[in-house]
Amino acid sequence: MSGFNFTSSPPDSWDELCSANGALFGTRRWQSLLRAGFGCDSAYASNGETGIVVSVFRGGPFRIGYVGFPAGGVIGQQLDSRSIVAALQSAASDTRIVCARIPVRDAGAELATTVSCVETPETVIDNLPDWHLGQGAGSLGRAVRKARRSDLQIRHVTVPADGQQLFDLYAGTVRRHQGSMRYTRVYFEKLIDLSANDPQLQVLAAVRDEAIGGFIVVARHGDVAYYLHGGTHDEFRKDSPSDLLFDRAIHEARDAGCVSFNMMASPPDQPSLVRYKEKWGGTTRTLKTCTAPLRPTYHLFRAAERIYSIFR
Repeated sequence: MSGFNFTSSPPDSWDELCSANGALFGTRRWQSLLRAGFGCDSAYASNGETGIVVSVFRGGPFRIGYVGFPAGGVIGQQLDSRSIVAALQSAASDTRIVCARIPVRDAGAELATTVSCVETPETVIDNLPDWHLGQGAGSLGRAVRKARRSDLQIRHVTVPADGQQLFDLYAGTVRRHQGSMRYTRVYFEKLIDLSANDPQLQVLAAVRDEAIGGFIVVARHGDVAYYLHGGTHDEFRKDSPSDLLFDRAIHEARDAGCVSFNMMASPPDQPSLVRYKEKWGGTTRTLKTCTAPLRPTYHLFRAAERIYSIFR
């Protein structure tokens, strides 16, 4: 596609484009966080009105690109998914990205037949300015009021050394649900470090006597707040730190002017997690994460991916 030339460094006026659109996930500082936490690269392109940033992760010898990680989308004037794929395909020999993964929220979006998609449930609180506790499940108000009566205190986490506690809580949550570990201790430390200086990123913890009983990470990108991570310590579960944290995070996102609160996709085999998100007044829709082949070696990557899924 004409007009997009992908480079490893942000093009001219990239910072201005991100700032004008409140695009945290496109900024140098966010891409630097991903590089420190995962060792990934970044590929940037802009035609002046639209910016595309691709976080490039490695899977063995293969380079896999995630468009707008973690939320998807482009910066500025919107592009349809076909145009994004075309832009990436035209630059594949330079970027060496074997395939691109693109979140698609438009149910009517059409992609090339070579694109495969995985569907997951994504829960979003729409019309956030009008949100209130009464909008959720009937028991929500009582649950939050009970949590507020506990001796847990909500504070912003600003010391990177606390990343170890957050990672431990995250890891424990993943193990309980028999999930896959995707994030590292360094990643959580970098999240905390960035949040200390960037109001678009918040790391909140429910604390008692300096012990973290639960945490939540929320990022504001454009006019949407995204719930990125959370975890709860088993010993604190009776005090419902998750209810306390979500209540604070949703209120702060609403007060900051966000139009919606995206609780992000849930694993299809965890319906209880979907129900928990919906009790806050969220609506669940299908999110498609589509994989577009960009290079001839894609078939080798797919074969390796299938073998890994069998023996992991």
